[in-house]
Amino acid sequence: RITAENMILSKRTSAHVTTVFQVDYTNIARLRAGHKDAFLEKNGVKLTYLPFIFRAAIQALREFPQVNASIDGENLVYHRDIHLGMAVALDWGLIVPVIKNADEKSILGLARASQDLAERARTKRLKPEEIHGGTFTVTNPGVFGALFGTPIIPQPQVAILGVGTIEKRPVVVADEHGQDALGIRTVGYLALSFDHRLVDGADILVEGYRPGVVERLGVGPAVCLARNPRLRDGRLTGCGATGTLAGQAVHPRHSHATTGASAARAQHDAPPPAPRHRRRTAQPRRRR
Repeated sequence: RITAENMILSKRTSAHVTTVFQVDYTNIARLRAGHKDAFLEKNGVKLTYLPFIFRAAIQALREFPQVNASIDGENLVYHRDIHLGMAVALDWGLIVPVIKNADEKSILGLARASQDLAERARTKRLKPEEIHGGTFTVTNPGVFGALFGTPIIPQPQVAILGVGTIEKRPVVVADEHGQDALGIRTVGYLALSFDHRLVDGADILVEGYRPGVVERLGVGPAVCLARNPRLRDGRLTGCGATGTLAGQAVHPRHSHATTGASAARAQHDAPPPAPRHRRRTAQPRRRR
């Protein structure tokens, strides 16, 4: 009942818009197939798709800080830290524990934190502070076979990312001659619900959050795979001077750069080093 009341309140509060886009996970699937057994043996945690998705979502938040924000009455609060909520389905309902300072964690750190929180959530061992303070949330209806969902934003956040089922499908690809052909790729849908009071759809779709996530999940791992990665101490080496695990960091020449309007917006909206939060009075959005 409490969950239902919170969802109804959120629908009344936020101007919900959901956009769905397809992601090619083929490179991540190849990377997992080659390293998941050694990763589990070395670190004691499974190498699933979620840590890659978490990391891509976190890095995109850095470039599009409007999504890592909240609305407090008439004020907009841009959060410097990224506290990632992860929805966990329970036999008796749903709970959203929070990975604090998720932007400071590697793929291994995210895998460990998510597994630990999920296990303690299912055994009722979470601390009260571990279910509060999230700045952005990821939910995974795909674990139940759903292609995608239309997630409801947890207040006072302004966005939530839903992960659809990941599976092999026939996809039109270009061959070595540039001709269209059918290929078998590992793909899935991501659904991003955002608050239209703060975030514009064009910004999300064209130069904002969506391209950042898609590029990191689709292109970043390919760069690492091309550099012959090796598993060492829970990290993949061989991705260049700054590379660790595919989807986390790549060689500077291949790293994603914000350009155009998004670069100007990121520079304008990025919060200063101190204090931790800054507030400003909400202004009516200018009509386009």
